Amino acid sequence: MYHPSNNSHFFGFMVSLCAIVTVSCIANPAFADSQINIDKQQYLSEVLKTAEKKHLYDTNATAWLSSAEKQKQQQQKRTILTELQQKRNVKNGWLINWIESLPVTGRVPVLINDYKLMEANLYLNPLLKKGDVVRLYDQKNTITVIASNGKVCQLPFVVGQKAQAYVQGCNFNVDFAYIIHANGRVTNQQFGSWQQHSKNKITAGSTLWVPVANNKLGYRLDSKIARFLATQSVNMSLPKVAIHALPAIKSKGSNNNKINPSYSEINPTLYTVVLYSRMIM
Repeated sequence: MYHPSNNSHFFGFMVSLCAIVTVSCIANPAFADSQINIDKQQYLSEVLKTAEKKHLYDTNATAWLSSAEKQKQQQQKRTILTELQQKRNVKNGWLINWIESLPVTGRVPVLINDYKLMEANLYLNPLLKKGDVVRLYDQKNTITVIASNGKVCQLPFVVGQKAQAYVQGCNFNVDFAYIIHANGRVTNQQFGSWQQHSKNKITAGSTLWVPVANNKLGYRLDSKIARFLATQSVNMSLPKVAIHALPAIKSKGSNNNKINPSYSEINPTLYTVVLYSRMIM
């Protein structure tokens, strides 16, 4: 059961501050990360072992960009854009523009990020080729929720919270979401389902793609979009629409699990302004 919190005055102050200090509150901050260009054939475990010694990476957000996957993903992107353009009864101009702006990366999901487990299970240890890239991201302590009608919301990550809590925290009334995990995997979650799969555990930096009733694209197209978004960086550019900035979801078991959703839409000309967890701690 969710109950309103008393943080609305402080939240309003922080939103005003963000509107003034637009540079430091921009939606896509330059999180520190590292890029490693692969110049010879080697296993991913070797790269991660070296990176761990240098304290370079967050284990939830390692990206393997395979040069061999780019052609397939380029076709995937073209297919999505073609199908979106055929949806004449859906207001999706923003979505077409956004998908067009996203790069083809060649990203392949990394199922595990522990190099010791990779070494012990060779089938989970990708063999990298010359020309591939490994990106190692700093921790991103937010969850991004993107609805198919163009509304975007970003919330601080809370350990143990499920996808439904974030969707409700953003005031989206839906019963289904695609979970784009920080490691590039995609799963889906039917809310209210008795099936609570461990594979649907949310990790920091994940994104939720949420089909909403007034802008349904169809299961197959929504699935294609979610899988294309999974090829992007955890710091991918968000749609250039007003973003909803909400205070934190409280940790499980708290009596103040949800902030009353009386949030503000920031002027889109300021681009997308978001309230991060470090700003409300």
